[in-house]
Amino acid sequence: MVVAERINNYRYIKKNTIATMVLFFIYPIAAIPFIVQGMLNNKRWAFVLWAFFMGLLGLLYPPTGDLYRYTTDFLSVKGVSWAEFKIFLTLKQDWLLPYISYIIGKLGLNFDLSRFIYNFVSYLLLGLLYTDITDSNPHYSRKNAVLFLGTFIIFSIGAYTIRFSASTALFAYGAYNVVYKSKKSGWIFVILAFVNHLTFIVFAIALLFHKSRSLAFSKKLVIFLIIFSFTVDSSFLIKLFSFLPLDIIDHYSIYLDGYWAKEYLNDHSFLYRLQMTLTSLVSYAAAIIYILTYDKHNKGIRVVNSVLLLTTLVTPFATIATRFVGVLFIFIKIHFLSIYKNTKSYKKYLMALFLLTMFSNAMGLWASRRQLVVSDIKIIAYSSVPQILTHTYSEKWINSNVYDNGDFKHD
Repeated sequence: MVVAERINNYRYIKKNTIATMVLFFIYPIAAIPFIVQGMLNNKRWAFVLWAFFMGLLGLLYPPTGDLYRYTTDFLSVKGVSWAEFKIFLTLKQDWLLPYISYIIGKLGLNFDLSRFIYNFVSYLLLGLLYTDITDSNPHYSRKNAVLFLGTFIIFSIGAYTIRFSASTALFAYGAYNVVYKSKKSGWIFVILAFVNHLTFIVFAIALLFHKSRSLAFSKKLVIFLIIFSFTVDSSFLIKLFSFLPLDIIDHYSIYLDGYWAKEYLNDHSFLYRLQMTLTSLVSYAAAIIYILTYDKHNKGIRVVNSVLLLTTLVTPFATIATRFVGVLFIFIKIHFLSIYKNTKSYKKYLMALFLLTMFSNAMGLWASRRQLVVSDIKIIAYSSVPQILTHTYSEKWINSNVYDNGDFKHD
């Protein structure tokens, strides 16, 4: 009787899953409530569909900023021979996207698909990471599923279409498997992270020392690093930076001692600068929770400390600092959800991290509000998966809406 009941339940669940997949294919936005319910129940198929949905949104996100530069690179390699592409590759230090661009061009596909790929892979890895964390933590339960899920799975339409953010997801997944699961296969994703964005070679080197006792800082040192990050002088890091290979110095010097180090903020409005500041403060607020739950004997503490140390060093440089604090934020959340306990204090900390994540999501959506208004994102409301996958932003649309430097043309 019990066996028959379980079989019937399995068949019912399987039918619902298949029905959700069919609905998603025909009209993806209508399937979202069922997908979210599946994610709350830790169903891996739901995280796959969610990643696919975010991939569709990424495809519909307009090619501005860095995405515009990726598009111009694609147009440069589209249709060239393999020999010509290899010459183009020598001019690049980040190789994954050029290869993807070359393949997409050879297949005669729209470059917008690269944004689908980046968003899909990033959200899929985050989903796999999340399910492993929750399955491994005995204190996780359906009662706190909303807070767990809302804390970890960031809702950002265009963020993971950017190489740095995608590398953050790759590195986080790889580092988690290396440190928390003792799986050497995690290094594959770490390598992909810095092949996709060279900056992550710094995080990869730091990860090599994740077993070092020197990274098991005392709580006082962690507090000092956070305070120190508000006072560190840029000249200190520039001196350290000078010891790196010359080609890396040439590539990143503008982020340390040039327009993109801090001066570019002067070309933006007060509200933009406020948004950047508030986004960074979210990670520092999360760092307070990290301190409150700090245990130097936990095996994951060393990798978080290494990311914290790197973030402290780059805080004088606006562009790099904003990106590094994002990496710090995700590792703090990985650590916290891994050690979560059913105590009153931990429940308060979980709620705090949930609210910080929601605030960060809101800041991200606000920052991209103009792009979303003029973009074709509305197509998601009435189109099927095949219709969305064939969508593209034409060169005419790009030339009419985007300046040559990647800035968005707006009133």
